[in-house]
Amino acid sequence: MTTLQVWETDFPARAEAARLARSWVRGLLTEHGWPEDRADDVVTICSELVTNVLLHASGHHPAVPVRLELDRLGGSCRLEVSDSRTERGPVVRPAGVRDHGQGMRLVDALAADWGVTARGAAKTVWAVVLHGAADPEAADRGVPAGESVSGVS
Repeated sequence: MTTLQVWETDFPARAEAARLARSWVRGLLTEHGWPEDRADDVVTICSELVTNVLLHASGHHPAVPVRLELDRLGGSCRLEVSDSRTERGPVVRPAGVRDHGQGMRLVDALAADWGVTARGAAKTVWAVVLHGAADPEAADRGVPAGESVSGVS
């Protein structure tokens, strides 16, 4: 797989980071011809991952920016969100659990693949979204139709 283009940016670790990140990702994907529904998936994943940094990365100092990287590949893109906390990655909680963690079920459903990579004193959570139709196997792992996850219906 050959990387066609890579974009990187930082956002302040403040409440508006998720909104700014969504806008940045949508602008890039729209500019490069991504179908709206697939761009929506990447934007949703971006929102969940940035929000996780703001809510759960207690070791993440507000002065340290949230780093985003978007790699546009042949038929997919890879979104990376990095924070300054290495000890714990996001988890996908079972459907019956109604506390934090439901957003990663959404990421799991929308992404063709995702994972966590330790990078020195930080970690990066990444997700790959296909340009074309969503991976049918991913839908089988995901959120049941009609179920609300992280406030998304």
